[in-house]
Amino acid sequence: MFSAFGGGGSKPSGNNASSAPAAAPAAAPAETATNSSTNTNISPTQLFDSQAFVRAAEAAKELDNSPHGRDAITLSLERERSRRAQFEAERADAMASLRDLEARRIQIEHEERRKTIEMETSHINHRQQTKDRAAHERQEREIAARKQLQQETLQMQEASIERQEQARRETAQMEQQMRRETEMSKIQHETQGRIEQERVNHDIRAAHARLRHEEERKTALLLTRERIALISDELSDFLSDPNRIRAAVVTTSLLFAGGFASYFGAKVLREYVMLRINAPVLVRETSRTNALKKPLVFARKLISKRPESSAVLRDMVLNQSEQARLESIVVSTMNAKRNNAPLRNLLLYGPPGTGKTMFAKSLAQKSGLEYALITGGDIVPLGTSGVTELHNLFNWAKTSRNGTLIFIDEAEAFLKKRDKSHISEELRASLNSFLYLTGEASDKHMVVLASNQPDHLDSAVHDRMDEMVPFLLPELDSRVKLVNQYFHKYIADYVSPKGQRIDHSAITKEHLERIARETEGFSGRSLSKLCISIQAKVLAQSAADGQLTLTPDMIDTILRDHEAQQGQRQTWRANK
Repeated sequence: MFSAFGGGGSKPSGNNASSAPAAAPAAAPAETATNSSTNTNISPTQLFDSQAFVRAAEAAKELDNSPHGRDAITLSLERERSRRAQFEAERADAMASLRDLEARRIQIEHEERRKTIEMETSHINHRQQTKDRAAHERQEREIAARKQLQQETLQMQEASIERQEQARRETAQMEQQMRRETEMSKIQHETQGRIEQERVNHDIRAAHARLRHEEERKTALLLTRERIALISDELSDFLSDPNRIRAAVVTTSLLFAGGFASYFGAKVLREYVMLRINAPVLVRETSRTNALKKPLVFARKLISKRPESSAVLRDMVLNQSEQARLESIVVSTMNAKRNNAPLRNLLLYGPPGTGKTMFAKSLAQKSGLEYALITGGDIVPLGTSGVTELHNLFNWAKTSRNGTLIFIDEAEAFLKKRDKSHISEELRASLNSFLYLTGEASDKHMVVLASNQPDHLDSAVHDRMDEMVPFLLPELDSRVKLVNQYFHKYIADYVSPKGQRIDHSAITKEHLERIARETEGFSGRSLSKLCISIQAKVLAQSAADGQLTLTPDMIDTILRDHEAQQGQRQTWRANK
């Protein structure tokens, strides 16, 4: 062991106790030397120590003499290996750090290169977009310039055409002016010649007329003198004969009496004939025909067979609650007419469009009565003439061989309550006249009143009515029948003047039933107007494409519009 430090071989030491503590001091300089050798930051002047070799030799001797010298050397070597392993590990860590730094540097370089490429690509795209935009703007400017050039060329052409047209018009005007002046000159010369000729002829005719007038005057004077002489002689003879005077007076009296009798007789006969032939002014519609004016219609009516009650009410769609009562009214009226019994007056009341007028016509047709339709609003403006026209109406009704059903629509217009302060005296007189004319039952006529506001009628009018019949809005079953009836009338069976039919293949029975369900509160007239509006929608659409086609969308649009209108009507009625 000593030879390792330059002191020769090892010698056994006799003092084991003293050599053991010396191992530790010997290890310390070795560790210091090792540490100092690993510290590369110490300068050369600081490493040199003249006593180091002495201390090393002493330490080697002590270590060689120490029994634990080998262990100390082994421990020192182990420590050196540990430090070397630690150094290698640190070196490996440093190399790994360097590799990480190198990889990071490469990654950063790649990222920088990628960003550089992206920036270059972006710059290239931007330059390309700028070039495209510039080319597009240049193209637009060229197009605008061409358009401007075309517009200027067109304007120049239009201006040239306008100038040519103006020149043509001026030329035509000049030619027309010259032709007019020529014609006027020609006419003027011709007129002047005719005037001169006419002046000469007038003088000649005037001379002839004066001569003829003078001869006629002389002839008339001679005839007048002769007639005066003749009349004087006859008058002298007449006055001298009393019998002739009495005969003349009697004859004159008879002529005057006959003239007056003929005048008044003709007047009475004329009024009677006019009453039989012409309807009163109040009648708007009547089934009564005149044999003199329409003989064929009158003959056809005489030989036609009266329909049964079921046939009369077949075209009317009624609620189940109304059907039986209306049929009983028809049957009772028919039997009363057949047996010359007094006819009963009726009051039909209910919302508008529920079939009151249609039922009145059907009732007259079935019972064999003529019908006459008037409105209460026509009597109001007549004033004092209203009483006279009411009497004419009822007198005319009595002249019918079959009897007359007088249907008065909007009866509340002139039959309103008399306790109202705003009713006029003329209207009050018309009401009193109506009450007088309907005071007793008659087998010649029956009165049917229709009113939307029966509570506004005078109580005496209610007393004149033998039966009051309500007409309600159609129920669901009735609305289904009405919708089907009007749909076939205005859509399915419609034929245009060109022979086209409406294509309604897209409309099913379910669509019609849905219309009936969604039209609660609609009257029969409202449903009729709904189908008419659908037909008008189809015809308006055909003006655009030439096809008569009905689609469910059209029905939905019209249905929404009519529902809104129906709601507005109900709002107005509620606000009264």
